[in-house]
Amino acid sequence: YALGLQNTREEKLLQAIKLLETARKLDPESVEILRVLFPIYEILDRNEEALELAELVLDREPTDASVALQYARMAIKSGQLNRGLEKLRRASEGKVLK
Repeated sequence: YALGLQNTREEKLLQAIKLLETARKLDPESVEILRVLFPIYEILDRNEEALELAELVLDREPTDASVALQYARMAIKSGQLNRGLEKLRRASEGKVLK
């Protein structure tokens, strides 16, 4: 995970994905790995995979406003307005969006 995060910061995205996917296999319950991985998928136009991973984060932490906002933006961009709005609604029930 740490090496994947470092590669992300250094913009070595393909290497970061490989390391983070390995880390995910080793620790499939880690929300932190998913939080780092889904934006990289989006950057690389792996939008459906990015949505799936963001949704996994929100399934575990439905009031994570930051992820909900990113999720909604990706969903709306891919023509899934209702899907995005539902995640925002759920997140807003837990805390105020910034």
